[in-house]
Amino acid sequence: IWQPVFEISNERQERVTGVVSLTVWPDGRIRYYEKFDSFPNFRSNLAFYPFGTVDLDLVMTGFLQDRSELVYNLKAFEFQDPTKPDDFIHGHWSFISMDAEELPAKRSDDRSVDYSQIHFNVKLNHETIQAGALMIFVPLFVIFIAASCLLWLHTTYSGPRIQGTIALILTTVALKYSLSEEIPSLRYVTMTDLLMIETIILIL
Repeated sequence: IWQPVFEISNERQERVTGVVSLTVWPDGRIRYYEKFDSFPNFRSNLAFYPFGTVDLDLVMTGFLQDRSELVYNLKAFEFQDPTKPDDFIHGHWSFISMDAEELPAKRSDDRSVDYSQIHFNVKLNHETIQAGALMIFVPLFVIFIAASCLLWLHTTYSGPRIQGTIALILTTVALKYSLSEEIPSLRYVTMTDLLMIETIILIL
């Protein structure tokens, strides 16, 4: 029995299938339906976070049947409500564009055979006003002003000045951890990380 087999080529872990259905018509037509969850690796340029864009890619590859047996033919690729794409995007991101295309692909163990591969892409832009200014820049600016005000205290109040400085350093560190769910976890240093480090250095 011919059975199409596919994989998510850029996923971090194996997809989890929730709902599967198979419909067979008398004339031999078959419709296979699968609803799955996956965690793909995404391409992004967030070195200047909270400014930047991210490409949400999902790459599906038919890795057992070559193009003589299986070729993807995209019927539709859209949000449940195409008029309101931002309603389906979590976090402080805004919709830019989306597209999909079918391309030939080769397996690493056999470069002579082409397999069908389809690329889904959704491009998003980070909302810098709400997530950047209000959540990052304004709190850091308030901390900087408070640290500057401590310098106006007379030297006879060295105890409160030191206590206030330590409190502001701890506040900056606490701000970093409180925003951990909002700020993406990246392997490189972003502009937000540099602002946090510079704030602590200035206070010191």
